[in-house]
Amino acid sequence: MAAYSSEQERNEYHRIFFKVFNKRLKYVLNINIILSILMTVVLDVPFYINHLLSSGLLLSIVLKVPVYFLALTLIRQVRIKFSTVNYSSQKTLASQIYHSLVSNEFLQVSSFHVLSAFFVYGVFIFNLPFTFDYYLISKEYRKNPLLNDEWVYYWACPVIIGGMYSANQLVFQRNKLTFEYGHNRSSPENTLFTHIPQALGNALGLTIILTIASPIIYWTTKSYLYKSLIWLRLFGIDNSLPSSNTSLPTFLKLTLITYVLLLNWELENHIFNVYATIGCLDGKKTISSYSKDPLNCLLKGLRDVTPSHELSRLTAFQELAYIATTNDKEGLKLRLAIFSARSKKENLWPALYEECSLVIREVSVRINKRSARDMKALRNWQKSLEKEIDTGFKRKKDGNIFGNSFSQPSMVEGSKVVDKDKPVNDGKWVTYIRNEVAAPILKLVSLYLPQHMSSSFKSHIEQFRTIEGRKIDAAASDIKRHILESKFGVLFRVTLKRDCESRVRNPVNFGNAIIAISNIIQRSVMEDSLNIVTIADISDTINLLERSIRASTNYRDYLPASMYVGANKPKSHMIANLNILEYHEFYNICIQFNGLLDELNLSSKAYELAKWVIDIAIADKEQHQSNRVVY
Repeated sequence: MAAYSSEQERNEYHRIFFKVFNKRLKYVLNINIILSILMTVVLDVPFYINHLLSSGLLLSIVLKVPVYFLALTLIRQVRIKFSTVNYSSQKTLASQIYHSLVSNEFLQVSSFHVLSAFFVYGVFIFNLPFTFDYYLISKEYRKNPLLNDEWVYYWACPVIIGGMYSANQLVFQRNKLTFEYGHNRSSPENTLFTHIPQALGNALGLTIILTIASPIIYWTTKSYLYKSLIWLRLFGIDNSLPSSNTSLPTFLKLTLITYVLLLNWELENHIFNVYATIGCLDGKKTISSYSKDPLNCLLKGLRDVTPSHELSRLTAFQELAYIATTNDKEGLKLRLAIFSARSKKENLWPALYEECSLVIREVSVRINKRSARDMKALRNWQKSLEKEIDTGFKRKKDGNIFGNSFSQPSMVEGSKVVDKDKPVNDGKWVTYIRNEVAAPILKLVSLYLPQHMSSSFKSHIEQFRTIEGRKIDAAASDIKRHILESKFGVLFRVTLKRDCESRVRNPVNFGNAIIAISNIIQRSVMEDSLNIVTIADISDTINLLERSIRASTNYRDYLPASMYVGANKPKSHMIANLNILEYHEFYNICIQFNGLLDELNLSSKAYELAKWVIDIAIADKEQHQSNRVVY
């Protein structure tokens, strides 16, 4: 019992968040009732066109609405269970497809969609002439009747549609909940109806694709399907392969139900997204304010790294950023509590700061990480610059305020550092030929040669190996480039978007962490009377942001060589946008603590960047004053 109580206390923020979350999702159930009624009318009106007010239509509404409601609620449940706030870690479309489809998650998501489709198709079949005609009545005598292929194809469609829609959701990350850093609450009233035109278009596009793909998939797998139905012989049904007898009217009716089903799934997903991404405010109250100890509750939410609690952790960072920036009564009350005597006694601020700085450091390391081949290409580019004539525009090593772009510095203690002078490995094929082919031959031959001939032979072999290795590496790179530029190469391109997402899988937590610690430190000047925020905290924050700025700036200016950029390099991407946020907060801190700059314990690069920022601010101020004098 004590262990259960301890577990509840540790997950307090998630428990409170989940109560608020479920309360929000009850609105989804209410909308599901409306969608179920509309679905019943749309699917039944073509079959009751002459007597819309007949008892048949009214009875169908009473009987079918609960089934359609259950079908839509299954989509709500699969989103609750399998929604994510993180981007995929896969860098190519091929690896994304493989890891999405060859996974236990795909099987589970598909089972929900297939079951939902079965409910809808199971009701709609009563509008078709072959409702119970699962076998064919032959004109010739047969001991066991054949299966009705039209009936079998009808029931195969829910499986095909459910599986392909699930693949679409996972491969293109459509189950990801979208948030923005620095944004604390979204209003459902403003976003609920904005997606309807897009849902109509998505459903139409998917319907066209599935209407074409379903017969092809069915005819391809038809023989295997009928072989697997051998158990029907126990019930007097022949599972031999019958001829196709699906009529054009059946295809048209299947197109109708496919579109209606996909449209309702699209609307259901949109409605879920609207209510699941409201944010950290429940009305005007924060999530943590429902706890007896809000700040400690919030700290538990920040520390909760359980994979299934990622949404509540994102909300906790969102709430901390809100507390750091707001002037609302509830938020201001919590921010002042951070600067209170109790907070100082419980070391609450250092704990909050540590959680934010940990997220920033981890993301900075991932942004700065480069493969051996990428580092080799970067250093070759550096050597080419050294051979150029210095025109005055080339960046000097000692004057680089963003650090050494050609090395991989360690952002956190214990991380691996790439030494600038350490030789970088060649490509896989070159390394294989060098170690597995050339080295054994050289070792064998050198045993039978005199000493002076052996050293000369080794020298020639080394020279030959280096030259040929470069040729092989260049040929392999050329082949790779041609493949990536082809249409087939789309599957294997490491695009800028995917590379950024694989490095910064949760930019919202990263951005909110920067906003939170930066603004709390800035507001401590006016609100912190107990010196909760120390000089050391200011120094650590400037050093932390400088390292983060250096990592994102290096990535922005020198993209990894393994990335496929194409003819035009994109001007904007996720890491570049985060770089703007980092500069903004760094600038504000430097301006706020300009008078303390010489007293802070800053690294040389952080101090240089801070001085540069302050000099720019002074120059802008003087320029602004001179313009006012002129006009």
